[in-house]
Amino acid sequence: MHEIRLDGRNVLTARTRDGLSIDVSLSFQYQLKITLDNVVELYYKWGEEGYESAFGRISRTILRDAVAEFVAIDMFKSRTSKVLTMENRR
Repeated sequence: MHEIRLDGRNVLTARTRDGLSIDVSLSFQYQLKITLDNVVELYYKWGEEGYESAFGRISRTILRDAVAEFVAIDMFKSRTSKVLTMENRR
């Protein structure tokens, strides 16, 4: 199990649908489907740098886009529905 944390100095700054800038702290876990084909594909795609830094950048972009779908007040009202929306983007 791997974890990506966006908090502290690494917080996610995003714009809401109504144009406000907010800082979002979150963490999530993911697990790779480990097969020989997947490992080889990850190596060829990301090289020796590894996939982890790329996954971090990609996840920030996806989460930033998800935040942009909501107005600021909704980001603080019902966090559970926001989490479900972000989970469905994978």
